[in-house]
Amino acid sequence: MKLYHGSRNSVEKPDMQKCRLATDFGHGFYTHFEKATQEWLEFVIKNRRGITTENYDFVMGPVANDALYATILLYEQGILTANAAIEQLKTHTLFDQLSFHTEKALKCIRFVEVIPIVS
Repeated sequence: MKLYHGSRNSVEKPDMQKCRLATDFGHGFYTHFEKATQEWLEFVIKNRRGITTENYDFVMGPVANDALYATILLYEQGILTANAAIEQLKTHTLFDQLSFHTEKALKCIRFVEVIPIVS
């Protein structure tokens, strides 16, 4: 399986110490590859609040990007019900991501190449 890590810098050797905290799936090295549920929505909100969740080697699920954040915020504030938020999220194109959360998990991937993307 090919995985992609979006970054301004080449990351040939992922380092858990450099991974950001309080992200969608918690502290981890995030990758993307080419579906939202209430469980996913709650999981993302807990992690964005920095609430410790269960420890996983890997987590896979939709990317909660800035376009989706407004819906997540409305749900978090109690303005949207879980069902309404999920229905609204279904109107977006969701891309899955796979994040690595332990040193053991990082040993499962290897660097292949850098592909510059010009905008």
